[in-house]
Amino acid sequence: MNSTKKLYFQHPYKASCSAIIEEIDVEKTAIRLDQTVAFPEGGGQASDSGIIITSEGLSIPFTSVNKSPWRVVFLQDFPTITVDNPIYHVIPAEFIKDIKVGMEVQVKIDVQKRASTAVYHSATHLVLLGVEEIRHGATSLIKGCSIKEDGARLDYAVKERFTEEDITRIASIANSYVERNLPIEVYSHTEEPEAWYWKCDNEVIPCGGTHIPSTGLIGHINVKRRRMAKDLERILIQIPNLRVPIELYEP
Repeated sequence: MNSTKKLYFQHPYKASCSAIIEEIDVEKTAIRLDQTVAFPEGGGQASDSGIIITSEGLSIPFTSVNKSPWRVVFLQDFPTITVDNPIYHVIPAEFIKDIKVGMEVQVKIDVQKRASTAVYHSATHLVLLGVEEIRHGATSLIKGCSIKEDGARLDYAVKERFTEEDITRIASIANSYVERNLPIEVYSHTEEPEAWYWKCDNEVIPCGGTHIPSTGLIGHINVKRRRMAKDLERILIQIPNLRVPIELYEP
């Protein structure tokens, strides 16, 4: 099976692209394209959504984007990942009859959703840095995360609860990055082009998600905690005055 070219790596602010339909999965009502700008669900980040426009001018919505596991890569000082993945855009079943393999289409993502999710993803990294500063080694205790267009969370397996003082300190650390309006850089591993890093103020985190170019675009971050189980703490992230930077994205 052919992999899908992931344009969101090299062109993170590109909102549309041309593509060719290479496979139609009738059972899953999904199509695989030769390339896409749409980010698939992964690493806790929700997928893009948008529309696929056929050469006949038909607009087909896609509600989610998924990737199939493929080649497993083991790199030193980097989490195990799969690469060269086929990526599938899930569409309503009634549109399957209107498409065929080999058809040329245009993929357009929902820029509002992408930009909001990218802001929250970068904000999540700043909160993660705050947690790591007050509890060194806590990153290894992360048991789950969720990053969406309207909020984010990090789940930690910790025996000692986060106190209100801890949460205040975490928020203060995260917002200090925002206030300094620091540049955010993303770049690939020298040995694997699909293994990506996020970097800010010399802090580096393995991450293949979507981001924004500077911390100042995030806005003030609110941080709260919630006890989920005996040894599970949830850190909740909200940006109450989120300004969605849609101007970053090319048509």
